Amino acid sequence: SMYEINPFSKQLTKNYKDKLEVIFISLDSDSSVWKRYVENNLLSETNFILPNDFKSTFAKHFKLTSIPRYILIDKNGKLITTDAPRPSDPKIKELMRKYL
Repeated sequence: SMYEINPFSKQLTKNYKDKLEVIFISLDSDSSVWKRYVENNLLSETNFILPNDFKSTFAKHFKLTSIPRYILIDKNGKLITTDAPRPSDPKIKELMRKYL
């Protein structure tokens, strides 16, 4: 499935579940596809769909031009990076240790 959550994302979510709030955002034009995916693969209670894809206010604000994208915001709401390493990249663990 094009929506398969990779094992690295699952592991990261599990490893930091007490310190990390994971939010999934989809740029799907078909909300029924996204809803089905969420029901079958719920990793986070918090998920959103941006039906205007890269033209949405959120995408423009964070200058999103490609997906997947990992954005890291600290517990005080301070933006750390809009282009965090992927969960498969060992550098993500360094960032987590530094900011969590």
